[in-house]
Amino acid sequence: MCEDIQANFGIIISAIGFTAGAEKRVKNRNDIRLETIDWETAYEKAKEALIPNYLTDLCDNCYEPDLIGRYVPGLILWNLGWYIVIDGLYYLFGIGTCIKCKANYLWCDSCGIMSIVENKKYLCPECGTNYNAIKTL
Repeated sequence: MCEDIQANFGIIISAIGFTAGAEKRVKNRNDIRLETIDWETAYEKAKEALIPNYLTDLCDNCYEPDLIGRYVPGLILWNLGWYIVIDGLYYLFGIGTCIKCKANYLWCDSCGIMSIVENKKYLCPECGTNYNAIKTL
C-alpha cells in the first residue's frame, strides 16, 4: 500500500500482533514499521493525562461499552489551524468530528476550551467567539 500511494513511510498497527509472513515482508525495510498497541492501556493512559476542557483526541460524548463490555471512547479527528479575524485580531481554532458517534467539536485556542458543537453552531462557550463567520465551516 505504501508503494501504491507513494508514501515515504508507513506504520501498520495491530492490537494482537502480526503474522510471521507480515514480519518477514518488512524485516529488511526501514520505511515500514509494525506496531502492536494495547488499546485498553492506551485509553487508560490517555484518560489519566486528560485535562478537562483541554484539547484531546478522546470523545467523552460516546463513552459507552463495546460488544465485550469494555468502555472505549471514540476518537476525534481534528482539523486545526483555522483562524478568523475580528477587529484586526486573529482568533485560532479547530474543528473536529468523532469517528465513532459523529459528534462535532470546537477547539478555541484563544481561551483553551474544547466543547461539543450543537446544530453546527461553532460558538465558544467560554469567550463567546463566533467561529461561524468563516465560510469554510
